[in-house]
Amino acid sequence: MSRTLPLAEGLYGLARLLRSQGRVQEAAELLRKLIERGGLPPRLAADVHSDLANIHYEQEDYVQARRHLHVALAHQPRRAELHFRMARAIEDDPFADPERAQYHYRRAMSLAPRCAEYRREYGRFMVHHGHAVSGIRHLTQAANIAEEDISNITDVALHLAEAGDFRAARRVALHAL
Repeated sequence: MSRTLPLAEGLYGLARLLRSQGRVQEAAELLRKLIERGGLPPRLAADVHSDLANIHYEQEDYVQARRHLHVALAHQPRRAELHFRMARAIEDDPFADPERAQYHYRRAMSLAPRCAEYRREYGRFMVHHGHAVSGIRHLTQAANIAEEDISNITDVALHLAEAGDFRAARRVALHAL
């Protein structure tokens, strides 16, 4: 086994530590150097790009966040969380076409069908983009998946109320009680 992988993993761990300490720019620089060096295994490359995407997303640099998520997805296309974050980065960018987010929301749900958060956010997205019937259906499904998660149920009920389906919102809230 070469020394390259343990070194790269150690540097990645250091970058995560720096970020957790609020030293975001130092962490980003270290992550960029890891990428420039190349030769990372797919899992580690995806993680490095994912972390850089998080940094850019938090700085509201959605173009760079999407760029790094795109590369991470090239390394790990079956990682639902990456698709979900790509959808959010597209949707949150005022200059991006929000309809492109739909593919990534759907992909995240297909890879993690029992994740209430992905289904809830897709339902919210659909409602906000003029597809109330589909959105309400997904919000209701999210409520069924997350029966025990009060925070999720609350969000679903609020989104249902925003969609104008007060009966469903009331039913979800009462069921949670």
